[in-house]
Amino acid sequence: MMIYDATVTNLIPDFETMPLGGISLSEFRLQQASQLGQSALQNAQQWSAYLQALAVFGVEEWLAERGSIARYDRCTTLQPSYASFLSTACNVQVGEFKLCLIPSGSLTDEWVSLSRAAVELAEFAAHFYVMVDVREENLWVNVKGCVSRDRLLERLQAQQLQPQVDWTYDCPVAWFDSTPEDLVLWLQAASSSAVDLPEVATPSVTQQLRNRLIELQPSLGSAPLWQVLSWDEMAAVLANADWSSWLYSTLSAARDRALQPETPASIAELEDSTEREGQTSSSSRPAVSDRAINVGLWLQDKMDAVAREFAWVLMPPMESQMRLASGMRTTGEDVDTIIGELEREGLEIPPHARGAYRDLQWADTCLRLYAITWPHLSSANVPEWTLLVVLGPQTGRSLPPSARLLVRDSAQLLVEQTTTPDRKDTYLYARVVGTWEEKFWVTVDLDLSAPGSSIYLPPFQFHPGSTQL
Repeated sequence: MMIYDATVTNLIPDFETMPLGGISLSEFRLQQASQLGQSALQNAQQWSAYLQALAVFGVEEWLAERGSIARYDRCTTLQPSYASFLSTACNVQVGEFKLCLIPSGSLTDEWVSLSRAAVELAEFAAHFYVMVDVREENLWVNVKGCVSRDRLLERLQAQQLQPQVDWTYDCPVAWFDSTPEDLVLWLQAASSSAVDLPEVATPSVTQQLRNRLIELQPSLGSAPLWQVLSWDEMAAVLANADWSSWLYSTLSAARDRALQPETPASIAELEDSTEREGQTSSSSRPAVSDRAINVGLWLQDKMDAVAREFAWVLMPPMESQMRLASGMRTTGEDVDTIIGELEREGLEIPPHARGAYRDLQWADTCLRLYAITWPHLSSANVPEWTLLVVLGPQTGRSLPPSARLLVRDSAQLLVEQTTTPDRKDTYLYARVVGTWEEKFWVTVDLDLSAPGSSIYLPPFQFHPGSTQL
């Protein structure tokens, strides 16, 4: 008779059975999370962003199985300019409610790290703070518990818990004592007015802070931000999307030791260029940049550093069955609809095409830009590539009445598409074809009536054989 020693399993803690109610992580989700994690600036931030992304994907599926749909239009984890600075996934929207997801990596953890911004800044505050057990080595996540904002604030005050120097709160796991079932019930039956959120004020960065950032710019990236900026200074930057993006770009440049030529090198130039961008002629020639997004790598399920830096997210292959099998509900339905409409208009997209998307935001305008590419031969048997760019609204939104999509090569404007109030466009698209030596520049004007709302993207190129990531 063989006797089984149950204590042996304790010697192999890495192999833990997924608990009842847990969600399995697919290989595709792991790849997506890895791409999002790599867009963060430092190793520790990349690991944090990776775990946040796994928590986001797992909770999305967990909620869907219980009849609730999550939206990520403003989720900080999907925006490198926030994922590099926050340790939690903020602004996950479920109906009227906002969730903050807090990854936890071990059953033995007694504390979890909560971003100070998620507690103290209105832009990132949540109705519910949800602790998510993330086991990437075992390929599953599990919703552990939650706490409402009002109860969290009560406990912070009662325990007089102070934030850490790195702008986080170490919260006891025991505080998240409401069950996952409670969370589902609240999301489906309660009113968001039952939990008060602070009102978001108009963000501003004072001239004094602007001057200080100008002074600090050469040294930014040489030390952790919490050693360089005060919390009040960082809070002001985080509350302003433009300045958060500037800070991310500055730190990224310090890391890579090279700035994109089109990107201003200083705050003063940033402010000056904002005015110039609003006056840019649609026929102006784009600046030549050595930093380009290599869409040829997408055919190999890869992304280069430039695409990751600018928050592009690789989509599954174009075959409908593969897209559905991937479980990519956050974008799949939208892109399927767009592709279907384009095909009905006579545009053929081959099954081997690959695409990616990135979200764009300016003021209250929330758009999503898709880029799809595929190689082919010309009639003279010359290798060519196609770039299809589609500008559409994020889920639940609509295109603004004066958006514009421009595509240029190095010599001239090739395509210009503009929404008008009488056309009722649901999306704008442009298709261009070139040899493998050609690049294309894409510009998105989010609001033609508002100077400074133009977004200039790095050029797209097609080098599938490149080994540079």
